[in-house]
Amino acid sequence: MEAPQVAHSICADSAHLLPIGGCRYSEETVSTWMRPVLVGLIVLAVGLPVHGIWRMHDDAAADRVIVEAAWSGLDPYRPIPELYEQLGLEIPAGTAFASRPPAVFVLQAPTLFVPVVYAGLLNLVLVAAAVGALASISGPRFWLGLLILGGALLSNLYWGNIAPVYLFLIAWSLQGREWWRGFGLGIAAAARLWPGLVILALWLQGYRKSAVSAGAVAVGLNLVGFWFVTPLQAVEGLGQAADFWSPVPWPLWVLPVLAVVVVFWWRGAALPLGITASPIAWPVYYLSVLPRVTGRSWLPLILIGAVAWIEYFTGSGSPLWVALGGIWLAWLWRKMSLDDGHPAPEEGDRGAGRDRIMSIMGTGR
Repeated sequence: MEAPQVAHSICADSAHLLPIGGCRYSEETVSTWMRPVLVGLIVLAVGLPVHGIWRMHDDAAADRVIVEAAWSGLDPYRPIPELYEQLGLEIPAGTAFASRPPAVFVLQAPTLFVPVVYAGLLNLVLVAAAVGALASISGPRFWLGLLILGGALLSNLYWGNIAPVYLFLIAWSLQGREWWRGFGLGIAAAARLWPGLVILALWLQGYRKSAVSAGAVAVGLNLVGFWFVTPLQAVEGLGQAADFWSPVPWPLWVLPVLAVVVVFWWRGAALPLGITASPIAWPVYYLSVLPRVTGRSWLPLILIGAVAWIEYFTGSGSPLWVALGGIWLAWLWRKMSLDDGHPAPEEGDRGAGRDRIMSIMGTGR
């Protein structure tokens, strides 16, 4: 009589995590497995007609071309149409610049084994898996979040951007404070830079091992990336990309600096501030906050989601409104720690960390 109850209790305690071991037969674990699988299949089914099987000119193909340029000894920070031409590919219309840190030349090197025309399809599979995994740590609230930010996700699927993979790594890293979870956040910070604010917040809240592991991964991957480009090339390349993508001229682009200062007082606001501090606050980035959003925090997400839906159907949106939504969200989170007000457990104390996170996610007893 007691054994099944004990097993069920263990499973219930870990229901918000990816299922392991003896929990595989529990009702909670079945739900934990079914939600990410169902969401992943939905994303894949919707993404195929939205994106198409193959495309030469989407973000995934551009990233693939940038990586190939770096590995071929070319300057990956040249205008993307020039890189297509130098590699003998069909040249896309318009002008755009790569806004990728050097670490991307390492992280996305496996895409070199996939033809450019199928880079988008590979990206779609990875994004579907990442969004499904994000659903597994967000709980039932993910369905509401998916409805609100569905326009942002559809736009992301159309353009073939790999951002949701990094968003999952960020959200997953904040589900616990074991030092090894910092690796996920470090990978995201290496590829997108703005999650570095979250690393700073971890350090300020006493999670020194997690912050150090995340920072070491981010710095280490970019140092390896300097095998392909010089630091000066990277700074100039990212600067011209910021000028191209950002509505604010690069010399006046002081929001990241201000966000770094503000985060010392608004540590819980590190995640939305980091998103807002990116050259342009893409609405899909806010998927990463779904595991922690509650109460009034839904209101700025509704604003951001509305802008994303309008942009998806009309082709025009306002980055300013998205940024204001991010600042509003940061304001609501200004007194919230990354543990929602709970003191930091000793790193490595998995039981204490798990129980505390359970209470945050509303799954505690």
